[in-house]
Amino acid sequence: MDRALALRQICPLPDGTVTGVQQVARRGDLVVVAALTQTIERDTWNGISVRLVVPAAGKLAAQNWFGFAEHGLFERDSELEDYGRLNRYNQDRLLQDDSISAERLRDAVQTFTETFAPPAPPQFAAAARLDGLWRLARCLDVLGDTTPNALAGRAFAHAEVLRDVTAEINPDLVRIAGERQAADCAPIDVAYGLENLRRLQSSLAELAASLLDPVQAADFRAHAETLAGIDAELTADLLTSGAIPSRTVRRAAATRRTAASATGSAVSSTSLGAAPTGTRTVAEPPGAPGPARR
Repeated sequence: MDRALALRQICPLPDGTVTGVQQVARRGDLVVVAALTQTIERDTWNGISVRLVVPAAGKLAAQNWFGFAEHGLFERDSELEDYGRLNRYNQDRLLQDDSISAERLRDAVQTFTETFAPPAPPQFAAAARLDGLWRLARCLDVLGDTTPNALAGRAFAHAEVLRDVTAEINPDLVRIAGERQAADCAPIDVAYGLENLRRLQSSLAELAASLLDPVQAADFRAHAETLAGIDAELTADLLTSGAIPSRTVRRAAATRRTAASATGSAVSSTSLGAAPTGTRTVAEPPGAPGPARR
């Protein structure tokens, strides 16, 4: 089985480089190493093992395991008896853009590694989450098809704005972090899509604060504020329409307010009429204010 391809697709370490059958990232004085874990069956893999090594001491600092099934890495498929395992027979089917949903596994790896090592640089953390905006847009398209009144009838407009904003952020990130090789286009639910959006916003705000180039810093600060505005409007529409449980949205809204306070970023919410030059605006239903754009 092509383990290097699997690691590039899953990308458990957003700042890692795949070398051979491992993904490796240097974090301060530690080296973080991720690899596929093999079951007792030949050429069958069911998770990612992550270990931290102290190069100067030449010994293991910590190690943990993250299962595919436990973290919902692969989409459930009725044709597969065990969707939590990857092998040479199902790799062609599972290692596809629309089969991998890696955010939850990456989040778990991040929580573990940050207990011992510095976090990944913000540009890599943001790049790992940017695809989630495309996936949230797809989720909103489905919501608009199945529940026309969801989001005050603006599900499609919100989705289009998300795609436009993703297209604006991507080239700025590529200039700093390089092209990403991971594929992550499988469906996600709205609640997790919003959580991913907030974490991306936090990473972009952190990146803006770390950049010495004032023009680049201003660009990423504006991107973060744009996402904060989109988040605010999406949350408000979801609470109004009841498209997902209000308790989930309110808890997420509280998280958003806490994150915004911690980063000191302003929430900028404007109408589609204020879209920047060169971007495409989207027609909204009569009488409905447009989703946020900068």
